[in-house]
Amino acid sequence: MEEGSFLWRDSNCNIDIIRRYIDDTKCKNYDIESVMDQSDRTMLVVAEPGMGKSTFLSHMEYEIKKRKPAVWVLRINLNEHTQALENIEFEEECIDKCKMFLWKAARSPEQCAAELVEKIFLQALEQTGNMVIILDGFDEISPYYTTKVNILIGEIGDKTASQILISSPFSYRHNLEDILKKTGLHVTALQPRKSD
Repeated sequence: MEEGSFLWRDSNCNIDIIRRYIDDTKCKNYDIESVMDQSDRTMLVVAEPGMGKSTFLSHMEYEIKKRKPAVWVLRINLNEHTQALENIEFEEECIDKCKMFLWKAARSPEQCAAELVEKIFLQALEQTGNMVIILDGFDEISPYYTTKVNILIGEIGDKTASQILISSPFSYRHNLEDILKKTGLHVTALQPRKSD
């Protein structure tokens, strides 16, 4: 209970029943500091197009790097990687392909000492938890790639120690919550306010 209402923190089952009782009129405003202090491994930033999701994620990226210089922040604008999504096939137990996709998105082709950097990247992704993956532009990619990105999110959430931030329009929110609940992760859904 919080301020006379139940506060939904987490669940391990089908959440359709819970959705019937959520009061969307009661929203909590979070500033960037309180969002940074959240311990959840996965956060959804949900809002309609043009309401500042990408700007919010840029600020989050900056704040994470400022507060935790040892953390690798991997920001992926999904719309810029549609060719890679086109060329890769994800199926069950495809974590190695997901890691390959993330690594290709993380590195620049001219990067020297790529083998060493790749080992550091994979250690941060798999073991240390010193990686935050920001997936932006979920609403801008073709629906053809949505299934692949859903699998990517599920595999990363289930089989790595990384934190994940995902921007999404309201229309995809329930689908992403369902995918992330299957991995047993806590989800914090943030709704940016429209600027005046």
